[in-house]
Amino acid sequence: MIILGCNGFSRSAEMFAEHYGAVGTEKHYLLGHDAGAALLVDGELVAAVEEERLNRQKKTSDFPINSIRWVLDHAGIGFGDVDLIAIP
Repeated sequence: MIILGCNGFSRSAEMFAEHYGAVGTEKHYLLGHDAGAALLVDGELVAAVEEERLNRQKKTSDFPINSIRWVLDHAGIGFGDVDLIAIP
């Protein structure tokens, strides 16, 4: 079984800060940060990477599209091979 886990909020942390006044790390306490993806194949961790390593934006909360591509490429599989997607 191939499981793709990903965490990303499509910049909702920044939107929350703009509308409700949370600043700096406060916004991350409320909504999370460090978007990324991980890939498990038959229960073994095959690849994992944080989005900030690929888009060069520290503490990014972007949807981790680059991370998803990276873990799939690293494992040599396509998105269609994934059996389950885990999103917190």
